Amino acid sequence: MRKIYHANFINPKSDTKADYFENSLLVVEDSKIVEIVDYSNYTGETKDIVKLQDSDGLLTVMPAFCDTHFHWVQDPVSDMDKENLLAWLEQYVFPEERKFEDLDYAKAKAEFFFNKLKRSGTFYGAMYASIHDNSVVEAFNSSVGDFLIGNVVMTDNSPEFLKRDLSYYDGLLTNMYQKFGKNYVVTPRFALSCNPKIMTFLGDFAKKHDLYMQTHLSETINEINITRDYYQSFDQYKDKQYDYMDLYDDCGLVHEKAIFGHCIHLTDHELDLFESSKAKIAHCPTSNAPIKERGLGSGLLDYTVLDQRGIDWALASDIGAGPYISMFDVMKSFVDQHTAVGRDTDSVRALYRSTKHATEMLGMKSKGALDPEYSADFICLPSAKKSNAKDILDDILALPRDSFNELIVSAYYQGQKVF
Repeated sequence: MRKIYHANFINPKSDTKADYFENSLLVVEDSKIVEIVDYSNYTGETKDIVKLQDSDGLLTVMPAFCDTHFHWVQDPVSDMDKENLLAWLEQYVFPEERKFEDLDYAKAKAEFFFNKLKRSGTFYGAMYASIHDNSVVEAFNSSVGDFLIGNVVMTDNSPEFLKRDLSYYDGLLTNMYQKFGKNYVVTPRFALSCNPKIMTFLGDFAKKHDLYMQTHLSETINEINITRDYYQSFDQYKDKQYDYMDLYDDCGLVHEKAIFGHCIHLTDHELDLFESSKAKIAHCPTSNAPIKERGLGSGLLDYTVLDQRGIDWALASDIGAGPYISMFDVMKSFVDQHTAVGRDTDSVRALYRSTKHATEMLGMKSKGALDPEYSADFICLPSAKKSNAKDILDDILALPRDSFNELIVSAYYQGQKVF
């Protein structure tokens, strides 16, 4: 089935380039993009053209977003005050995640969240569920798009109501993999919630089935110190010098399909591990932002060091430590924070690391751009007063944070309008 959409289009190409196609046509056939052509040069049938416009002119269209690290089950607590990562988990996050043991609760929350996510324009990503099978099954049932979803693994240093043993996770992961295959992602919550035995099991499971792995790393100094102290209680780490990332590496969890969230306080040795293993980093500027900006105040990842070493990274919202689900808010925080410390970045880089590069990092081929043969997944924004991609993006990111969740006019997935 052939469809043609008439609008103005922004297509991210790299950290420094986003193409802009004014007054153009996006030709879609069988859910795939065929081409973008100038409207004035089009000689085909006009009856198939769908004009995307508002009262001020043609809408601005760009690819759907990819969020490389977020906790869908934490959305209800994203508004809670955050002053300390571990305390926030104990006080708000863990009691909320407990509720997903109830199937009806999981169904209702999944329907609400994924409708909200769809309206935010995020159709791809890597997300954390709770320990319960309901939280993964209902997420896949309600989602529109392409997502990696996994149950957080918690065997140690966790509330009793969320702790499970190795036999539980053996059965859970096997069942979830049988249901969802390569879209299931192995997810140790973080090293502190696990032990070497369960971590090794997870490493073996991911390797056996060639699955992605996601976890947290070096978000706060306090987290690093407590984790290192805990692992010294195990014989293999007693009186031994090691870095936080070594705990994952020793258990087979550092590899090309590993996604580590945050990574703010990395040592040179850990950077070497990223560089040699080709592991990935999810940069979460909104959740790590200063407390006055509704983050946890964890610090700011220096992405320029990653670029110098060729370490792969993309942007993420980290809902619910991140306060807003919109990737526009993440892009704004990324640009504002890095600009404030003198790093040369802009909205074009932010878009690229929230779309095309992010999907590539997650192994999602032909998604996240408006290129030929790519899936026709795109969002429509109000008509713009500027006529180049960077100026339009700059104007969007200058808007108040509270406006982003309501900014998108409509969205399309595989060429079909989904809201």
